[in-house]
Amino acid sequence: MATITLNRKVLIKVIVSQEFKDSFIKQLEILISEINTNIEKLKSEESKLLLNVGSSFSTQELANIRARLSKERESQEATKKRDRK
Repeated sequence: MATITLNRKVLIKVIVSQEFKDSFIKQLEILISEINTNIEKLKSEESKLLLNVGSSFSTQELANIRARLSKERESQEATKKRDRK
């Protein structure tokens, strides 16, 4: 039995109440606020690590920790940008 698959873009529209829209927007704003808080915490952790504890780690360990924190911060910022769209 032969099959054919057609790829088409589909737009689904849903009618919702203004109350739902307002509630959803509020939830998104809360999530964005949490992401901003997480980003600031990561920046703070990175700064503290570099200033206070940097001398007790080897150069390689410090680079690995810095890369991990940087990657997490970038991930949070990418999530924030994606949610804004």
